[in-house]
Amino acid sequence: MFSFSYALTEEDYYEYNKFYIANMPAQKRRLAFARWYVPVMFLFLSLITKVIIDEFVVQAAVWATLLVGAVLWLIFFWSIMNRQLRKNIKKLKKNGRLVYDKPISMLFREDYIMTSTPESSENNAYSMIERVCVGEVAVYLFIGANSAHIVPNRAFESDGEKQSFLEFVAAKTTKV
Repeated sequence: MFSFSYALTEEDYYEYNKFYIANMPAQKRRLAFARWYVPVMFLFLSLITKVIIDEFVVQAAVWATLLVGAVLWLIFFWSIMNRQLRKNIKKLKKNGRLVYDKPISMLFREDYIMTSTPESSENNAYSMIERVCVGEVAVYLFIGANSAHIVPNRAFESDGEKQSFLEFVAAKTTKV
C-alpha cells in the first residue's frame, strides 16, 4: 500500500496539460492540425492573390507578408500555446473549477485507490485506470479520456519509492 499527501499547484496542472497534449494520440493530431493550418491558409491566400492581383510588385508584397506570417506562426506556435495553457489554468483557478487546488490525500489499497480532499472523497478500482504514464515531473494515472490522478514527483520520498509505486501499479493493472 502507498499513501501520499500533497497539494497540486498551477505548475502541476500546466505540466499535466503539456504532457496530455504532447502524448495522447487525439491531442497530437489536433495540435498538428492547429500548427500547420495557419501556414497552409497563408499559402492558399497567397495563391488566391496571384490569381486576383496582376501587378507583380503588389503580388510580391502580399506573398512576402504571408510568408513572414506563416514563418512567424511556426516559430512562435509553442510559446503561444504555452501562454494560452497558463491563461486557461489561471482562469479555471479563479472560477474555482480546478479539481484539486486543496490538499489531496491518496491511499492506494489492495483493491482500489482512495482520493480525499477536504470537500470530497472518491474511490476508483484499479480496473478504471486506462493508462499509466510517467512524465518528467509526475506520474499520471488516466481514468477516462481526459482526466487523471496526478502524483507529482515531490510526493515520493525517493526514486526507489517511485519505482516501487510504479511496480505496485503495474501489478494492479496492465496499462503501464
